[in-house]
Amino acid sequence: MVRNFDALIDATRADRDTVTQAVQKALFETPYNKQKQGLINALIKGGAKKDDTPLKKQQIAACLEACRIMNEDEFKKLLQMILPTR
Repeated sequence: MVRNFDALIDATRADRDTVTQAVQKALFETPYNKQKQGLINALIKGGAKKDDTPLKKQQIAACLEACRIMNEDEFKKLLQMILPTR
């Protein structure tokens, strides 16, 4: 999941430093049952977007679920379909 999340940061053009700091805080300072929300908030805070439009929480949550269940190759193909690079 970590490598898929890393690919998601790149695909959404989120600010890596901002996301990393927010993820670190979320993973170390929040209860386990709220860590997913911390990952979502980290991407939002980092400016995750598609076609210059900020992603919504529901969109990021769906991507995180795919992060969790897909292997790296499947996830990269999904990202290419839903978040094509310019």
